[in-house]
Amino acid sequence: VFPENITTIKNVSFQSSTVIETVTFASSTELVLDNVTFKESSVQKATFNPECVLNYKSGSFYNCKSLTEITFPRFAALPGNCFQLNKNMVPTNGIVFVDGITTINCHIFNGCSKVWGDVTIPASVTKINEGTFNGTAITSFDFSKCVNLTEIGGGYGGTFANITTVTSYDFSA
Repeated sequence: VFPENITTIKNVSFQSSTVIETVTFASSTELVLDNVTFKESSVQKATFNPECVLNYKSGSFYNCKSLTEITFPRFAALPGNCFQLNKNMVPTNGIVFVDGITTINCHIFNGCSKVWGDVTIPASVTKINEGTFNGTAITSFDFSKCVNLTEIGGGYGGTFANITTVTSYDFSA
């Protein structure tokens, strides 16, 4: 358990660690996870205080093959590759982006085939980069509040490619 007073965990702090199975973050304010903090580690479960606003850096939980369960906080910043290739990761509470985030970066959930649920993109988002939700199990995307969205990326993997479970995209903004 990382106590309330831990607000930043720096680059590669636990990269490739084979002894960490569960991480719990108690912070109810803002938490920063720097680049590749837990990349390729043995983390199986990650729980964040639901009141926490999380700022991830690139590749924070990249390719954690054992990560099966995660309770997401509210996302304030999501740079590329945060959870890419976590094929067994299942969110227990869906994906919530805080209003104020402007860019949803590339490959965040790319290849996370068990990430499911409904996703609402907040009004503040102006850009969604390539590969973001490629290969997930998301059931719907709500863009109805996205009055500032100007770009949806393509490129490697396609932003919404390979999602066989999606039933709707609401662009009624």
